[in-house]
Formats: sequence, C-alpha cells, structure tokens
Amino acid sequence: MSQASTLTDKTRLGTSEPNRARRGLIAAYLGVLMIAFAWWAARDLEKRVFWADEGYTVLMLGPGFYAAGDLFNREIEPGKVYSREQIRTAFDIKDRTDTPILGTLQVLTTQEHRHVPLYFSLASIWCKLFGTTVGALRSLSLIFAVLQIPAMYWFASSLLRSRLGGCIGAALVAGSPFHMIYAQEARPYSLWALLTMVCSSLLLVAMRRNRIGVWVGYGVSLVAMCYTHMLALTTVAAQAVFVWTREGWRKSDNWRRFLISAGIACATAVPWAIVGAIEYSHKPTNYTHIPVTPQEFAGRWLDNLTLLFCSLPSLPLNVIVVLEIVAIALLFVPKDKTARNFLLPMILFSVAPLLVPDLIQGGQRSLALKYMTPAVVAGFAAVTSALTAGLLDRNRWAKIVSSICLTLILGLELGSAAGYYYSGFNRKVPGEFVKLVRQLRMMKQPAMVIKSINVVENHRALYGKAIAMDMAFAAPINTQFVYYGSADVPAMPKQWNEAIYIGWNRKDLAAFPAGFTATKIERDLWLVSNQKQEMPAESDMPTTVPESESEDN
Repeated sequence: MSQASTLTDKTRLGTSEPNRARRGLIAAYLGVLMIAFAWWAARDLEKRVFWADEGYTVLMLGPGFYAAGDLFNREIEPGKVYSREQIRTAFDIKDRTDTPILGTLQVLTTQEHRHVPLYFSLASIWCKLFGTTVGALRSLSLIFAVLQIPAMYWFASSLLRSRLGGCIGAALVAGSPFHMIYAQEARPYSLWALLTMVCSSLLLVAMRRNRIGVWVGYGVSLVAMCYTHMLALTTVAAQAVFVWTREGWRKSDNWRRFLISAGIACATAVPWAIVGAIEYSHKPTNYTHIPVTPQEFAGRWLDNLTLLFCSLPSLPLNVIVVLEIVAIALLFVPKDKTARNFLLPMILFSVAPLLVPDLIQGGQRSLALKYMTPAVVAGFAAVTSALTAGLLDRNRWAKIVSSICLTLILGLELGSAAGYYYSGFNRKVPGEFVKLVRQLRMMKQPAMVIKSINVVENHRALYGKAIAMDMAFAAPINTQFVYYGSADVPAMPKQWNEAIYIGWNRKDLAAFPAGFTATKIERDLWLVSNQKQEMPAESDMPTTVPESESEDN
C-alpha cells in the first residue's frame, strides 16, 4: 500500500466505524454546543423586534388571520382604544375551531401563491398548541436552528469523511451570526438550512451505500426541502450536477434512483413554483428592483459575506471575506474532488439566479442573503473543508495557519454573539422598525395610532396589514392602540399627550387642530404631540405614504 493511501486511511476517519468512546465524546460535544446555543438564543427570544416579515407568518396561519374583514372590521373597532393584550387576543388561534393545516393551505392556495406550505403548516400546528406569543412563534425556528448543529456535523463528516471536519463544521454553525439571526425569527430559513444539510448528507450516504432505504429518506427530505422555499429547487439542480460528476452519462442505479427522487420532488414542487412565478410577475416585490449604486451594492455584498462568521461592523472584516474566498479556492487543490463537485454547484446555482439579474437589470435581489441559504450552507462546508485539510496536513506551517484561522473565526463568532445580545435589536430588521420600537420604549405612556388597510387586492394592502399586526407583538407591554380605516381622519384620544402614527401622510396629519406637532421619525412613522409648536416645514414631510414593502414577498 502506498504512503498516500495509508495517509488517506488514517485521516479519513469516517471510513471506519468510530468506537463507543469516541461516539460518546462526539455526542457530548454536540450536546454541549446545542445546549449552549439554545440557552443563548432563548435568553432574548421575545426581546427582538417583531417586524413585518414575521407578521406575514401570522397571516399565513389561517383565513381568520388573513381576511381583513374578519381581523379589522369585525374584531377591531376603529377609533377605540385597545391594550396590547386585547389586540394580541385577536391573533391567538389556540381556541379557534378551524383546522390549522387546512386553514394555512386555504390561505396559500387562494391568496398567497408565492409561498410553499411546509413551514407555515408546521407553524400553524405549533401555534395551535402553544399560542401566538412572540416566544411561541419564534421557538419553532429555534428548534430547527438547534438541530442544524448535529445536521452540519453529519454533512461535513459525510462530505469530508472526517469526524474532525464534522466537529469543526458544527462549531462554526453554532457560533454563526447568520445562524443566530434566523433562529430568532419566525420565518422558514432555519428549516430550509436544516433540510439542505439533511438531504445533502443523505445524498452522499446514498451514493456510497446505494441502499434503497437511504434513497427513500433522501427523496422525502428533498420533497420537504422543496416545500419549504421555492428557491430550494436550485439545490436539486446542483445535486444533479454532482451526481453527473460521479456517474457521468452511463446508466447506473445511483442515476436512476436520484432521478426518481428528484423527479418526485420536482413534480410536487414545480406547480407551486410556476404559480408563484406568475404571482410574482403580476405583483413583484418592489424593494428588489430599487436601484443601488455600485459602491453600495459591493458594500452590502461584503457585509453579507462577513455575516457567516461575524457581525461586528467596527472591525476590519475584509479578512473574513479573504478566508472564505481562499477556502473556496482550496476546493480545487485536493485530489479528492468530492467536496469541490458538491459545494461549487450549490454556491453557483443558489447565487447566479439572483446575482445575474442584478448585474444586468439592476436591483438588489441578491443582497438578501437568506434567499441564498444553500450557498450559506455550502460556504460553511467550504471553510470547514479548508480548515480540516490544514489541520490534518503533515506540514507544520499548514497546521499552524489553520489553527490560527480557526481560532480567529471562533473568536469573532463569540464576540459577535455577545454584541448581538447586548444590541437588543435584530441586525437585519429595517431601520424604521428599530426606530419605532426605540421611540415607544422612551415614551412614558406608549401609544400608537395605526392606519389599517381594509382591502387585500394588492400587495401593498397585505404589507399594511402586516405592519398593523406587528406592533401588537413588538410594542412594550403597556402600549395602547387605536386603529383607523384607510379613509378615516386621524384623531388622538383625550387621555393621550403623544402618540406614534403609522401610515399617515402630510395631508392626514394637517387635519389636527392648532397646538399639535408632528415630527417625522422614519418614512411613514410620525410622533404627534399636543404641545403648542408649529408643524414641520412642508419640505420635511412626505406628500404620500412611501411604497415600502417587505423583503420576503
């Protein structure tokens, strides 16, 4: 046996079954990471700003939430003062009689065609059992995020055939700011990342063992992934490229079983994707088409790349991006092509459909890193591959450099986790939500007057409804609310001295009598007080309510 093959047998520990003691140590290691991550993420699970995209999740729980007539016209009386708990009661489905999954499917098939049903169906069951508090809504994502830690170990150890690689990958994911952000958000991205890791691991195992049971598990996970997000279909295409690099054009059991699994997944998911694409063409998300300067575009891409391992903007984080690029470049160096052939298609097929239109037509589709979740998973695996190869290399300097890089990344992740916790706000939440909640927390008696959109024929109406709902979750516990219809003239209850108005334009606010002051906070957010001051200059106030839209729709 040659020296190279002997080295391979020694370093690729996955080729032999680990003994019981090693298994126990690995299980304990993963358990510690999972408990530590769950404890840290759960500490402020309810303190983060509950924002519009999470409001969409509530809207998907059933027709009673989505129907504007049921929510605002029937349950909320315009002009009446409500407490936060009274508003929250309108959104609690624990006592509702409708079946959770069927209600969600009704909303998705009749109103919101651009979403696929798995996460929202699970969320409807979860909220039926535990209610719709902020903690209950987000705890489902937290569970999926915790499960990503052993899933990443499985994926990395299967890809690299190294238990050391699996341990490094699990540690990198456990400390990642990207991982933490979406563990605390009631959206499907934690589930999407989890299923991407699971189906990737199952494909690697199935290709090696070629057992029907493993292929069945892979097919089920692939269908589940495709029913979590429409863009998950890019992962199917990337995995097809990987199978081709392994099997070529020859007929084989692996090709046949992969095509059956992928065919079933596509057959069930493509109809949703087609309907969603048609829906998107009629009602596109405005924010993705807003032009940005080349400098801003490059800066936000740099920010997204650093988010995998660090969220401390005050540090010189170009080193993180350099490490990521070097890690991907190193995929071309090893003689083993498995990692390269698996990870590069995942990155390219996930990034290209969003980045290419931005470069050709303009816009910012690719600036939302969450839409490229498979590329994020592949990025973790690529960095893990580079660090593992260096640590197992015979060259002493390679070991030293890899150890320094691993220590640097883990240190930045720990610093980011601490900074993120003490900041009190989600890093990716739009500025208007952060400013709104900060203003409410500074008020002696928090109060809000919200313009409710009473129709749902267009996307703008849905966004207005989501914002009106969000504040019942995000505002301080002693906040009072007044809702008005879109055609009503705003007023302030006599017992209030000041209030924040959402959704009103200059003409609406001009209806207040003398002695009231309106100060713009952000976009269509206004602080109105009854102190005798002059209204702001007309140039400082918008003539219309801006067409702000959510990222996720």
